[in-house]
Amino acid sequence: LHISPRGDRISVFCEDGTLKVWDAENGRCIHATKVTCKHLTPVVFSQDGTLCAFVSQDGIIIILEVKDRGRSTTCAQVPMDPSDANGEHVYSLAFSSTKPDLLYGSVTNLIVTWDTRDGEIVGEPLKTQRGNPVVGNSGLAVSEDGKLLALGCFDGFVELWDLERGELRGGLERKRGKEVSSVAFSPNGKSTILASGSDDGSICYWDTETLTQIGGP
Repeated sequence: LHISPRGDRISVFCEDGTLKVWDAENGRCIHATKVTCKHLTPVVFSQDGTLCAFVSQDGIIIILEVKDRGRSTTCAQVPMDPSDANGEHVYSLAFSSTKPDLLYGSVTNLIVTWDTRDGEIVGEPLKTQRGNPVVGNSGLAVSEDGKLLALGCFDGFVELWDLERGELRGGLERKRGKEVSSVAFSPNGKSTILASGSDDGSICYWDTETLTQIGGP
């Protein structure tokens, strides 16, 4: 179950392999698509709720245009690393909050940006410093102004990336606690406050300008 950023769309995978999207205001099913492959990540919505995406078990990112009933588009297939017997894996997805045609994904050791219109990779992938991102869309977040991206890691570390410059702004490390299971920016149109949740049930608050912990756990 997943709710779009505006709260007007609800999606769920059914046992028969159907992905359904409902209008939260009137309870009407506005989209139903039969998915033949097993999904590995929850559905993530674009900011305007017109697109949703998930990762299949074979490493393919599938994007659905919710307004066009029954239409599905394969966005991109994650390239396999020949040196890795298990291949590359997409751990989480997040749409750009300001550019609906951009989709970010945390891949093994990388943060990749795709163009949702043609599935092509945009720019050079960002090389992560920790290499161990958490699994699930809650572990990846884009600020409301589209300038920053946060990536949660298993070792309690959060990487903060400047998307405009394509470089790591810094790392946020908890004073105590374990893996970061979720990250979220404050919805105030800015990117100054970041919250991170951990598997021990604690929450920390961060100032993204000074890279300091300002609250919690």
